[in-house]
Amino acid sequence: MDFLDIVKAVFSKAGAKIELTEDAVKINEILKDKSKTVFILIDGMGALLIKNLVPNSFLDKSITDIATTVYPSTTSVVLTSLTTGKYPAEHSMNGWFNYIEETDESIAGLPFVNRFDPKSPVQANFN
Repeated sequence: MDFLDIVKAVFSKAGAKIELTEDAVKINEILKDKSKTVFILIDGMGALLIKNLVPNSFLDKSITDIATTVYPSTTSVVLTSLTTGKYPAEHSMNGWFNYIEETDESIAGLPFVNRFDPKSPVQANFN
């Protein structure tokens, strides 16, 4: 299971019409009888940190599975995958800075501004 399986399952539960992977369907089965779903993303917290928590803590007792993240696993790439439901190869944000050939500009992906002139609007059109 990976991060996007969880994202797609949560999107689907919220009413989005999205194609689900086999693992996302399994997650939806777990969530279907729940009246509320809380999705918490802790940036930079790997599974090893959770495994080293106090035994029988809430998180320790609540973990049912470990998901892998997307690669590269930088914040700007992961958050773009979270908001789009797509892998980096699909959304093309592959790091903190990205070059957009069509408009000959370098952008900072997370705030979505021109890298060298943050007050200048990004020219790229992603429609």
